[in-house]
Amino acid sequence: MGQAGALRLFTAPLSKEMSWLLPFGLFGLALLVFRERLKFPLGADQQAAVVWGGWLLAGVGFFSVAGFFHEYYLAMIAPPLAALVGICVVALWRFAKLRPWLASVLLLGAAGGTMVFQLFTAAAFTSDVWWLLPTLILFAAGIVSLLTALNFEVRGTSLAGFACITGALLITPGIWSALTSANATANQSLPSAYSGQTSGVPNLGSVNVNQALLAFLQQNTQNMKYLMAVPSSMQGSDYVLATGRPVLYMGGFMGVDQVVTSDDLNRLVASGQLRYIYWDARQGNFNNQSNITPWVTANCVAVTGFDVQTQNAGAPDGTGAGSGLGRSFGGGNMQVSLYDCRKG
Repeated sequence: MGQAGALRLFTAPLSKEMSWLLPFGLFGLALLVFRERLKFPLGADQQAAVVWGGWLLAGVGFFSVAGFFHEYYLAMIAPPLAALVGICVVALWRFAKLRPWLASVLLLGAAGGTMVFQLFTAAAFTSDVWWLLPTLILFAAGIVSLLTALNFEVRGTSLAGFACITGALLITPGIWSALTSANATANQSLPSAYSGQTSGVPNLGSVNVNQALLAFLQQNTQNMKYLMAVPSSMQGSDYVLATGRPVLYMGGFMGVDQVVTSDDLNRLVASGQLRYIYWDARQGNFNNQSNITPWVTANCVAVTGFDVQTQNAGAPDGTGAGSGLGRSFGGGNMQVSLYDCRKG
């Protein structure tokens, strides 16, 4: 996942994820911290720096040195970055009323450096940066507007300059977001931003589902809360993506947490919220959830035609073997079946 270090989020392959506005956001944080002398109680700017800057720096620091994570985890630091970008623009606009030349120079420097970074990043993943010309034109229009306001004090040109420069900053990340939506990653359980490869699959890439099972569940779980219950998110996440319906992860993300007990399952089935459970009742136990197996055996009936044999499943990246429901953590063999608990 790139070379660990201070520049990890600024270089491929992670630079395309959420770093498009990171230089400007970090500049905004510095502006909040150093614009006024630190005093207690903290003013609004310092409070914003603590909340948003603390969140952003903690995330950037972690992902710069972390040994293992998925690319989509970087989304967790997008909110503080967006907040700091907005705060920075507003702070510079207010500062321009006191020191117009200095505020304009700071805006042009921070925005210009960020835009150069954006364009170099885009060029690292695609040879066709077709939006380069309109981006440069809009940025140039902002420069002209600011210079006009500074030299001739033409009403409205300062605001137009700020708007044009801010708009130019948003073009590349906006287009990259559209490209990501139009070219979904092959595995939607592990999504990532557009990598320069055209998939031709808008909005939704491949989801690892058993279509026959999916059709069966959709037909027989109308007006029910849960499509089914499964040992962990590894067996159910693709079905959530394919249908938008809830799937009950009885063991949580990795299948080792006791999210529900047999009594919980009994209540869910009795109340009509759940009917089908995907489980391996032959081994008698799954990740120490021994109370589930006796209840399934006593109260549910196996549905023929949907058995799945998994072998050595459970790669840490969630790409274990199996068809649709065959993924699991922990390795080994599992014989999993669909159980109808309303007919038990």
